[in-house]
Amino acid sequence: MAVYSATYWKGPELWDKQFVSLILTIPIVIFLRYIDYKLWLKIAPYFYLASVVILGATLVISSPIKGAKRWLYIGGFNFQPSELAKLALILELSALISSKKKEWRDLLLFIACLSITLLPFLITALQPDLGTALIFISIFVCIIFISGLNIKYLLSLAILGLISIPLAWDFLLKDYQKERILTFLEPTRDPLGAGYHIIQSRLAVGSGGLFGYGLLNGPQNRLKFIPEQHTDFIFSLIGEEFGFLGAVMVILLFMILFILGLYISFKSDTESGTLIGIGIVSMLCIHMFINIGMTIGLLPVAGIPLPFISYGRSFLIVNMIGIGILSSIGKRRNL
Repeated sequence: MAVYSATYWKGPELWDKQFVSLILTIPIVIFLRYIDYKLWLKIAPYFYLASVVILGATLVISSPIKGAKRWLYIGGFNFQPSELAKLALILELSALISSKKKEWRDLLLFIACLSITLLPFLITALQPDLGTALIFISIFVCIIFISGLNIKYLLSLAILGLISIPLAWDFLLKDYQKERILTFLEPTRDPLGAGYHIIQSRLAVGSGGLFGYGLLNGPQNRLKFIPEQHTDFIFSLIGEEFGFLGAVMVILLFMILFILGLYISFKSDTESGTLIGIGIVSMLCIHMFINIGMTIGLLPVAGIPLPFISYGRSFLIVNMIGIGILSSIGKRRNL
């Protein structure tokens, strides 16, 4: 409904494709529920390697869109390999930790997991897509934390990250990314430029009131004042057209999903199942937190879509596969 409201004036192409993708992925979720999730652990190294190769191919053969090389075009389908790489990273980290935890020292295992994470992180950052790149680090932190490895390694990495902030500012971040951070701190510094997204998004969310304007009736939406309103800023459309109650309903549905996901993960019959489940839940939760945070001005604009709601077929398909794997873990959990 949200994608339809954001794109109906363009014709049926976008929301029609999104709806068809949703319908087609539901049987995939059901099918994956009856596939033992342990099979994913056996193919995890090959899946990870293939996803990294495909991800790296974007830097070579992808055509840039708005200066970023993030998509591959396969038979008229725009595929974003970084989405697949997130799932591959979750499976590979879970497989490596569960199989080597008793054989390797904690430090060696931590370094191996960090190396596996840095590869897709660096490739994605070079696209450039720093927001998605940071998702890889977030997934890594969540899985390592739950795995029981010595927490001092994560703390050391966090301290190193804080120390590296000045270097990242000077050498890693591009000018538009710096401007996004500065605009987050002071949105009025460039109201018609970098601050435009945040200002219009907050206006849309705030103007919705308790019940909203109703589907297709949001002024900011109808007048196309909200950039990327069908992808990164779709939550502002929900706040405008469905109001505070609609926005809270969306957040509550996510909370229910995360609580069920955590329950399934911690009741898994194996450690690997717990790690996979935590990885999938953390991936979805981080996306939701960053997307809603940037929409209402609590976080810098990072180009992170809202799971299951934002337009993006590759994003939707990978998330649904994740739900299918999580369902498989739940089917075999300790009761």
